[in-house]
Amino acid sequence: MRRDHPLTRRQTPMTLSEFAALSHVQATCEGRSRWSLDERLEQHGAPRRISVLVPDFRDALSIVAHSELVFCAPRSFAQASSELHGLAILELPMRLPALSYRLIWHASHEQDPGHRWLRQSLLTHIRNAHGEDAEAAEL
Repeated sequence: MRRDHPLTRRQTPMTLSEFAALSHVQATCEGRSRWSLDERLEQHGAPRRISVLVPDFRDALSIVAHSELVFCAPRSFAQASSELHGLAILELPMRLPALSYRLIWHASHEQDPGHRWLRQSLLTHIRNAHGEDAEAAEL
């Protein structure tokens, strides 16, 4: 949410119902407009109120920075984007499973030095960004 959003002055944690009732911006991800967050909220009887659907995260940030709407994003993205866009980060009123990352490539690239370098670089970045939360993986 934007840095001066009224919720940033709130003294008590937000309930799941209060969170779901907020006006949300939703970005499509991998062609889907529903996320695992939405499935979880519905399981708890608190579906989100999505007011705006946009094609990507950057559009969502632009809207949130200039409105009362809120946007949910992975913590690493939110932290990297908050300063640049003048946003505040609040914790969700529920825990979600960690995101999983998968690297997939064609077998013909298995021994290619450039491809191996790229895979290792991506894996190193993911591990650095997520610390102990990153699952051990082999290339």
